[in-house]
Amino acid sequence: MTIPTFTVVPNTASPSTFSSDMDSWLSEIAAWTAAVNAAGTAFALAVQGTSTSSVTFGTGAKTLTVQAGLGFSVGMDVVIASTATPTDRMLATVTAYNSGTGALAATVWSAVGSGTLTAWTVSMTTAIDPAQFVTPDGSQTLTNKTISGASNTISGLTVASGGTGRATLTANNVLLGNGTGAVGLVAPGTSGNVLTSNGTTWASSTPSAVLDGVTNAGSPYSTKLGAGAGTAVASGVGNVFVGVDAGLGMTTANDSVIIGRNAANNASNVTCTNAVVIGAYAKSNFAASNTANYSVAIGSYAGFDSAEVQSVAIGHYAGSNQNSGSAASVCVGAFAGQ
Repeated sequence: MTIPTFTVVPNTASPSTFSSDMDSWLSEIAAWTAAVNAAGTAFALAVQGTSTSSVTFGTGAKTLTVQAGLGFSVGMDVVIASTATPTDRMLATVTAYNSGTGALAATVWSAVGSGTLTAWTVSMTTAIDPAQFVTPDGSQTLTNKTISGASNTISGLTVASGGTGRATLTANNVLLGNGTGAVGLVAPGTSGNVLTSNGTTWASSTPSAVLDGVTNAGSPYSTKLGAGAGTAVASGVGNVFVGVDAGLGMTTANDSVIIGRNAANNASNVTCTNAVVIGAYAKSNFAASNTANYSVAIGSYAGFDSAEVQSVAIGHYAGSNQNSGSAASVCVGAFAGQ
């Protein structure tokens, strides 16, 4: 299409020819205007067309037929929009166009809308490189991009895609792997609970019975394990108290070993030196100070309620109830010397 040029342009600097030049220019202006309008119309049509091809919304390769003789070319970015609802559209790059038949092929990399339509408007758009911008639809690989959590939300991210499969994670819960499924949660449960395996999974459980206590690396070099064990001992060194209420009531003890529930459990304010007492209630109830000194009582209730010093009682109830105040007795066997 050619736009004609004017033969002459009127100029007031040439007053002698101005009138004739103006007549000539006016005679040519109509043809020039028509040519310019035609060129403008042709340019607009070159990058816009319509189609009645049946096309389904989605990404990937699409083909449709528009008008022939348009200006679409390979590499051009276009919008393929629903004629009825233009906001439902696909952004694509032209891969082929036959100006003789109007056949247009394009690769769609972003689609908003659903279903299959037969009324489309195709027009050129500003080039958008999906490698540089996040598109509203379709699969994309992002490289060196920053997503601000303050203004963006990623929801429903599965474990396979690097997420948890959960919308929220309960505060202070422990997370458990679950293959490709949503991560599991274990609540803390009761205070003092521990994470326990049942061979298949984990749970918050009450721990097995344990001894509470302390071992002194320095003076008084004592070990106290068990609720109430040796709790009243205020002076003395080198003692071992193991068991609930073992040595309960002693205020002074030296180099003694008291092991067992209520072993050497006595009235308050008693003392004990160099005694070995092993067994539940062994050497219990020696109410007077120093009446367990240098004694050995092994067995449940061995030396129970006995006031003898430097004695040996081995066996169930052996040497129990010996309150004569004598020393150096030896009772071996169940109920021996009772």
